[in-house]
Amino acid sequence: MCCVITCADIEIAPMLGLAHKDVLVLRLAGPFVNAEAVALVERTIKKHRLCLVLVLGHGRCDSLRLREKGPQDALDRRVAAMRTHVGRIKQTLAQRLVETQHELILASSRTLHTRTQRDLLRVVPGVLNERTGAMAWQHRKAQQLPLSPVK
Repeated sequence: MCCVITCADIEIAPMLGLAHKDVLVLRLAGPFVNAEAVALVERTIKKHRLCLVLVLGHGRCDSLRLREKGPQDALDRRVAAMRTHVGRIKQTLAQRLVETQHELILASSRTLHTRTQRDLLRVVPGVLNERTGAMAWQHRKAQQLPLSPVK
């Protein structure tokens, strides 16, 4: 079983080649992670020995578009704050979003952080290309990762 945190407009299990019963899909606006989503992931880890969490976004996400009319809502404010940061670091909004949510998940859960440190859990951010179904993973290359000590 794996867990996928994504926005409401992506049907993910078929894209991963998995049965719906094998994927816990958390459909959130954005995918902006909240405390309840993290708690559900923690429960799933304990109950089903979950070892993979994917945080997936996509470029054409309606949650990432600022509304043209009316006062700003919570999504508009979060997206506007990310837009100023994205220009400086030369990333797309979707790339920055999934990386930020990846960091938030690990920072908000001692269980998830500890399990990733022990290599019992992988939390991987990625951006889906809706036209091709290809996923661009937003993790560091293996050569850049710290090496475990040799015993």
